[in-house]
Amino acid sequence: MTVAEAMAKLESALASRPVALFQRVGGSIQFTVVTPTERQRWVARLAHGRVVALRGEAEDAVLHIGIIDRSLLKWLTGRLDVEEAFKKRRLAVEGDLDAFDRLIDCLSGGGSAVTVRAGGKKT
Repeated sequence: MTVAEAMAKLESALASRPVALFQRVGGSIQFTVVTPTERQRWVARLAHGRVVALRGEAEDAVLHIGIIDRSLLKWLTGRLDVEEAFKKRRLAVEGDLDAFDRLIDCLSGGGSAVTVRAGGKKT
């Protein structure tokens, strides 16, 4: 799966949830996805009443997430242990950590294709 395909899956998962859940995050989310050959910048934000993920940079991001491509794929399939990813420097979060928690809430449960593992437990 390419980074573009992974971000499309993330967009789909966010779009499948009520917009109000994403609004609770508080603004745009800047993703920097590190592949073996490059760093790709993506933005998840609201546009015309729906969540979109677009390649580019957000001037107003409330949250910056750096993640290696393999960890992004694990996150999207519910196999990422967030604590382990932080410890191994495969995931970094800057900005409003409460916004990160709200993003996790937005993606968890309710039929979302994306789940998170925290300390070995799926949330």
